[in-house]
Amino acid sequence: MASVEGSDSVQIVDVWRDNMEQEFSLIQRSYGALSGNLGLAKLIQVGLTLSDEQGNIPMIMSSTTHEAKQRVWQFNFCEFDPKNRSQISRHHRDSNLQWVLMSSRLVQDDKVQWIAFGSSDFGYMVKLLTGKKNLPETEQEFFKILKDFSLFLMI
Repeated sequence: MASVEGSDSVQIVDVWRDNMEQEFSLIQRSYGALSGNLGLAKLIQVGLTLSDEQGNIPMIMSSTTHEAKQRVWQFNFCEFDPKNRSQISRHHRDSNLQWVLMSSRLVQDDKVQWIAFGSSDFGYMVKLLTGKKNLPETEQEFFKILKDFSLFLMI
């Protein structure tokens, strides 16, 4: 778990009976803003890095060069295929990545942990894996989907 000691950008809020409604109101507005923003935004790129518990990136053999190298991936989503210069349906691209992720061991496996830079990254993954344009209506539904797909927030 990452430490936030000495950070001026993170505030730990003690929630008691007298401020509970106010703090939950802030949480709900935050989720509403995330949901609204992601409903308008398009997925541009997904980066993927595999590592062990110590952060070591494994050596992976290339099927073309037969060289073992550490690899990270960037899945790019643009409005055309640069090789064929043809239009690609956004639905087709997203559903193809959804199928690949769902058929891999990268989701729905308790041994795999996902780390993201922010809640919007998990929001995009929820939209992608569920095949829906918008995030769920409530935070509870959002966190249930994260749990169902074994996508846990790492803080």
